[in-house]
Amino acid sequence: GDDECAWGGVVCNESYTDVFTINMGRSTGNGLKGTIPTEISAIPTLDALKIENNQIEGTIPTELALLPRLTQLVAGNNQLVNPIPSDLLDKGMLQILTLERNKFDGPIPDLSRARNLELLHLYQNAFSGEIPAFFGSLQNLELLDVSYNNLIGEIPRELASMSSLGEFSAVSNQLTGRIPVELISSGSLHTLNLTENSLTGTIPNSIGLMGSSIAQRQRRAIWLRNNDFFGTVPQGIGDIPDLTELVLDGNDLSGTMPASVCSKETGTTDKTFKLRLLASDCAKVDCRCSTACVCSG
Repeated sequence: GDDECAWGGVVCNESYTDVFTINMGRSTGNGLKGTIPTEISAIPTLDALKIENNQIEGTIPTELALLPRLTQLVAGNNQLVNPIPSDLLDKGMLQILTLERNKFDGPIPDLSRARNLELLHLYQNAFSGEIPAFFGSLQNLELLDVSYNNLIGEIPRELASMSSLGEFSAVSNQLTGRIPVELISSGSLHTLNLTENSLTGTIPNSIGLMGSSIAQRQRRAIWLRNNDFFGTVPQGIGDIPDLTELVLDGNDLSGTMPASVCSKETGTTDKTFKLRLLASDCAKVDCRCSTACVCSG
């Protein structure tokens, strides 16, 4: 009603009758404590609940599933705990779900019915077990970040069937095995960050196909730092257009940096589409053929 529409952080329609957004997050938060009130479920027009960067504890109320229009739950950097309500996920309405930097643990819950998800932040929690294969069914998911958890096992090749996946980050887990060739050559993928795991094998030459179906200009970044990759840096990497970051140090790679990488134009600003970071263990694979080179080891 009129009263709620006058509150800070509340966005209503022009006639001040319907609440569309509750924004109690923002970059600095609002110092909110306590739990998420179940009374929020009595606002049928609510499409976005933004409560990030506060000190909210307890669980996400299952009553949020009663909100017919809720498409955004932005709740990162709080003290929330399990479970993530299956009723809310199974409705399939959520497009943005950000739960990073909370206290969720155990296996990543079944999100397969959240078929409209476009952005999913689960980083900096205590999730364990393997990365679930059901992610492959989320055809609208563009960004998946499961970094800084306790995930183990291999990266499921089903991720390659996510036709919208542009960014996949799984930094600082305990992942093993090889990167699925199908994933690393995905036409939609532009950012891959697998830093600080125990991944092994060679880097497939088909990595040159990464992002090949992206029509518009799009910076591409590959971070494979601190794993157990071996063999040579594949020539195909040089085929990736708009490659701005290639970080390969902390592995067991050998040989020479491909001429196709050395010859890439370099840039220095965040907005450049040119190569601005090329990191390598120069005693193993010397990258000083490029002005973007940063030597490690």
